[in-house]
Amino acid sequence: MTLNVYNTSLYLLISLKTTDTSELFSVHALVNSGATGVFINRSFIEKHGLNTYKLSKSISVYNIDSTSNKDSQISEVVDIVL
Repeated sequence: MTLNVYNTSLYLLISLKTTDTSELFSVHALVNSGATGVFINRSFIEKHGLNTYKLSKSISVYNIDSTSNKDSQISEVVDIVL
């Protein structure tokens, strides 16, 4: 892994592997110690044609100030290995 610091953000160069097609990707991932889960950007999914799976129940997303996130809910998942 490669560590990079841009302004006040911390990024790591990581490898991802999809569980369904075994495709490999090298990406710079933002490290967010305040996050309560692991997230992937919708545009990354679309750009790389990753397969998503619907959740049986959507997950509400809130910003650090307790306001609803602009994308509001997570309704799909992607299976990847970090």
